[in-house]
Amino acid sequence: MKNANKKYASKDYKNAEIEYNKVLEKKNTYEANFNKANTQLQQKKIDDAVKTYQISINKTKNNIQKSKAHYNIGNALMEKQNYEKAVDYYKNAIKLNPTDTQAKENFVIAKKKQKQQEEEQKNQEKSKEKGGKAPKDGENGKNKDDQENSNSEKDNKPKNKNIQNQKNQQNTNPNDVNENEYQRILEAMNEQEQNTQKKVITNKTKNQEGFKEKNW
Repeated sequence: MKNANKKYASKDYKNAEIEYNKVLEKKNTYEANFNKANTQLQQKKIDDAVKTYQISINKTKNNIQKSKAHYNIGNALMEKQNYEKAVDYYKNAIKLNPTDTQAKENFVIAKKKQKQQEEEQKNQEKSKEKGGKAPKDGENGKNKDDQENSNSEKDNKPKNKNIQNQKNQQNTNPNDVNENEYQRILEAMNEQEQNTQKKVITNKTKNQEGFKEKNW
């Protein structure tokens, strides 16, 4: 594992992945899978990284470790602009580790990008219905506000959880989201879950009322 970690630290991701595969041949652990997934993500092997992170989740019962894997899957999905699923994985990361401020920040970023993506899709559909042509990214149809948003998004790029067995390098930049917004996010998440659970319970009750057992 040390040799693999050294190669990762030197940004030799291709050979680091090979070394982690050697480790996994001997022992299939959370750490080896998590670190291998990190190398895959660095090499832009997004789908492979997601699969390997998912394997790592199944190899541990530790919520902090599970949270890190969910967080990095969220980052991988952000790379693919799959913001809806990224939101879900960040949400899982927060549930597993409510003190993770990076997960909370990225949850907010993903939510904003998801909303923006949905609005763009709606605008494109409206444009098609009218027979017009929706402007592509980078064309002159992009207004000043969009350009400013694009520039600010560069500063909000999600950060991956660091490789296992190395010191964590904390982000020294100030948080973009304050504690009140974190609390609002968590309350909204809890309320949504409670409503879903109520619907499930109601549906179960209705099904039970409509079912009559035979008396033998």
